[in-house]
Amino acid sequence: MSKMMGMMAAMTVAMSSSLVIGTVMGIVMSDMFYSTVIGVLFGMLAGFISGYSYSMLASMDGMLSGVMGGMMGAMLGVMVIEDYPAQMILFMDVILIICMSLLYKVIEQEALRTRDQSITVTED
Repeated sequence: MSKMMGMMAAMTVAMSSSLVIGTVMGIVMSDMFYSTVIGVLFGMLAGFISGYSYSMLASMDGMLSGVMGGMMGAMLGVMVIEDYPAQMILFMDVILIICMSLLYKVIEQEALRTRDQSITVTED
């Protein structure tokens, strides 16, 4: 797969997962600082792991997306504590499932495209 695909995959995994973790931690802990720290660290780890096999650039891109998602998730979680916390967690989970499903389809299409190109090259 291409480096751009690796960067996109790392960004998607890190951003969506750290957004969910940050939101849940903000709601559960009711503390902005610790929920931000947990969300950011989780996002950085997810971004590093998901991008490392592609390139260091993809890994760095994933880590930065994880930082952003963790901070946004923690802010969202702390803001919705009194309104609709259970509905927000459910909504974030649905967003995560949609993002991961779309990422799976994109990777599948990229793999098929790459396979078709390699078959064409070897036939010549």
